Amino acid sequence: MSDLQSDTPQKHFEAGYDVAYDEYLKAQSITNVLGTYIKVEGGDLEKDFNNIYTLATIVQEEQEMRAAHLDIDELEAKYGTDKQAGIQEWKPATERQGIAFDCLRKLLNDVDIAINKEGNGETFGVSYFLDGDKVEQMENDLNVGDDVNMR
Repeated sequence: MSDLQSDTPQKHFEAGYDVAYDEYLKAQSITNVLGTYIKVEGGDLEKDFNNIYTLATIVQEEQEMRAAHLDIDELEAKYGTDKQAGIQEWKPATERQGIAFDCLRKLLNDVDIAINKEGNGETFGVSYFLDGDKVEQMENDLNVGDDVNMR
């Protein structure tokens, strides 16, 4: 959880990456763990974990679209073996990617409070398990919800 809230490491900026790419890496680690090691069944907690997975997937898909227009052969012809140079040709991060990551961070906070702190702590209201008052708004804003399940 604290890793998700940490600032983008300076080494990422030095390599030419931006904050959105760091968020992508964090989201990717979440889907890797959820899809492989964690299974939640039943009730509101399952809905929260489905939303966590979905939000992380949105961040990843939006990041992948930033470079979808690039052709590997053209990049190699232009930059040779310096694959990092192609980063400058990525499209800007979308607003949806930023919103999804912010919602992901908030939902993980709320679930952490629900599971590890017995519901005691400051929440953002985006967890089903804690009867959050902003769950529906978050789902509507990003088109996530009941119809999505962890893969």
